Amino acid sequence: MKLNDNVIIVADLGQLKAYRVSEVARKDTAEAGEPRPKATASLSLITDIDYIAAHQKEQDMLSDKGGNFDGSSGEQHDRSRENDKRLLKSICDDIESIINRESPKGWCLAFPKGTHKQLSELLPNSVKTTLKTALSSNLTKVPKDKILSHFQ
Repeated sequence: MKLNDNVIIVADLGQLKAYRVSEVARKDTAEAGEPRPKATASLSLITDIDYIAAHQKEQDMLSDKGGNFDGSSGEQHDRSRENDKRLLKSICDDIESIINRESPKGWCLAFPKGTHKQLSELLPNSVKTTLKTALSSNLTKVPKDKILSHFQ
């Protein structure tokens, strides 16, 4: 798949990285009769966002110790799930902003399997229309020079 002038976004609940794909021509050093070297693609970092709330412990987010009986903060009320929903919404907003700002021909996304479907449902249709590839995997820790191979 040709990805020149596309954007690749790799993210999880703690981090988002966006890259612009550009084609770099190799020097033409071929001898007569030999095939010409092909152009190669490279990635340039557009955005790198850390989501601090994903790294906080629940006890650090709760500042009021009043009414705390025997170390219990009462019913949990699915705080973790609510925090994940807020993070997903924030990630969707950031993806939409990046795609609108960069106006790529198309874009690719890698997001972990457990929350990939939820993220996809939250993305606006205007952004989904240019989505070329969506992988259910976490590539945030993959070195930049290896990311492109996952989308080709």
